[in-house]
Amino acid sequence: TVFEEQDGVCYQRLLSSEGWDMSLEVLGDTLDLDTKIDSEIVKPFDLSIDYMLRGKLFKLSDSDYVLVLVRHHIASDGWSASLLVNEFKSLYSSYLEDRDANLPALSFQYSDYALWQRKYLTGAVLEDKLAYWESKLSGVSALQLPTDFPRPSVQSTVGNNVNFLIDKVSSTRLKDLAKEEGVTLFMLLLGVYKVLLYRYSGQTDICVGTTIANRPQKELESMIGFFVNTLALRTDLSGSPSFKSLLGMIKQTTLDAYDHVSVPFEKVVDRVERERDKSRSSLFQALFVLDNNPDSAIEEFGEVVIETMPLSYHIAKFDLTFFIQDTPSGIVVSINYCSDLFKESTIERMRSHYEHLLQAVISDSSRSIDRMSMMSASEATTLIVDYNKLPYKITSDTTIITLFEVQVLKDPQGIAFVYNDEQMTYKELDDLSSRLGHHYQQTYGLASNDLMGIMMETSNWSLLAILSILKSGVGYVPIEMTLPKERKDFIIQETSIKALLIESESLFDVIDLEVPIFSIDLQYEEAAALSSTTFLHPLSTPETTAYVIYTSGTTGQPKGVMVSHKNVVDYYHGLSEGITIESNKTFGLMSSLSADLGNTVLYGSLLSGGTLHLFRKETLMNALKMHSYFGDHQIDCIKI
Repeated sequence: TVFEEQDGVCYQRLLSSEGWDMSLEVLGDTLDLDTKIDSEIVKPFDLSIDYMLRGKLFKLSDSDYVLVLVRHHIASDGWSASLLVNEFKSLYSSYLEDRDANLPALSFQYSDYALWQRKYLTGAVLEDKLAYWESKLSGVSALQLPTDFPRPSVQSTVGNNVNFLIDKVSSTRLKDLAKEEGVTLFMLLLGVYKVLLYRYSGQTDICVGTTIANRPQKELESMIGFFVNTLALRTDLSGSPSFKSLLGMIKQTTLDAYDHVSVPFEKVVDRVERERDKSRSSLFQALFVLDNNPDSAIEEFGEVVIETMPLSYHIAKFDLTFFIQDTPSGIVVSINYCSDLFKESTIERMRSHYEHLLQAVISDSSRSIDRMSMMSASEATTLIVDYNKLPYKITSDTTIITLFEVQVLKDPQGIAFVYNDEQMTYKELDDLSSRLGHHYQQTYGLASNDLMGIMMETSNWSLLAILSILKSGVGYVPIEMTLPKERKDFIIQETSIKALLIESESLFDVIDLEVPIFSIDLQYEEAAALSSTTFLHPLSTPETTAYVIYTSGTTGQPKGVMVSHKNVVDYYHGLSEGITIESNKTFGLMSSLSADLGNTVLYGSLLSGGTLHLFRKETLMNALKMHSYFGDHQIDCIKI
């Protein structure tokens, strides 16, 4: 059957079997065989003119041939493959023996099945079954596995495989456990797969696809055709249930799905999926398949020996698929994965984790899924011990100001920051911040571990405010200008700040706040003129609070996190181990100073003698302006 179109209407047309042809190519040398086979496999079908079965015979010698049969899925499924091989053997034997083939007569054709399906799945029957799937799959979450590479905007089908064997002893124990729990081997292995996905993604809404032969009538078992259907099996893993409890949920979900298997998957997708995401497959991104197709008993017949060839399958229809096959030597698992998302080493690690989860289930199936061990002893040692051996000595006997002043002495004329068309050298920043720090000490009677507030947008003034507060020997509390007044009052009262530094344009915003106000852009000249750089009292120690960052408070009252000089110095040393920080490196401050992210970038620059580029909020929010700025200025480091 081929499919043609006329005036936008698709219709079927039957081709005569007389036109089918199998080509022959004499190779002799097997070096090109894999390449030749791959070229046959990837060749596309034209559904309007091609037979849905393509055959090619490669002759390697007078007694050695390779037959490649490529089937389009629209006309056959996995079950059909076994039928095809068995019928081929029967036909080949009859040809050798010069007799009529003895193939079982078919009671009806695939077209009869297709007509029955279209007639049966209508009206109330179809609506009832679709309503079931809609209730089960509505609002299903996309699986967010951590990937090694960015997800392409259009789903990639480039894939690879990792294979492994669950030995016979473990396989037997898994089958025994399944029998004890009243579930099938498929359900048990699927349960472990869902635990693996839950542990990797952190999601509790786990939806996995599977395929089912969908040949409920005896008459369909001997027919080649596309009968297989896809089911989406969704499980809620919240609350960290025991694995036994999870098995009960999976059993019920699977049995219910089998009762509604007759609805083609594409109709379920049309009903449930509200918006198509071209970067992912519909409804689920991970598949789990247990191969229970009939055996195509490959054995000697006559003087001919048939054996299957291993195939390198470089296609992935989903992000991740586990193919399971129960064999006499154990359970064979083939992990098919999208190689545009994952490295092979990642999948090998996933394989190890799946195997260890299986052993954990065998050991104690009543354990919570959060408590099931999936790491080997060596991997646990690597993560917990080896990765936590610090390659450097933590230097916590100094402060932020000490390290900053080292950079001032090293390169006093180096540019400390750039803001719009303004810039300031390390010497200028050091001198002005020291004078302002002295002024704060004199004016507000500061003592060790006092705090001062800063409420201003990122600018040259906010940078000067931070450094001058640290020079005074106390810590600062950045307060976001856009916060509600109640939140501002709460932070000011809880931290008992001695004064609030602002820019003059914010005077009317703080007029009701019960705290001394210092407008840095209006008052800095007078304060600097009256103050000295040599009479600062050294109030800071490594344990002194450098700044306090407040959480957003989305789960209740916001909480202030105190960060000491020691914390920042240790962070800086760790940063300098991770990247090469040179005195002429340039940094871009891409975040608000009321977030910890903005502060850590600040110190990465100032403590290394780098140049910090500051941006207005409206510039940060405009992609074209940022693109233009980065085109005109060399920025070595950003933190986002």
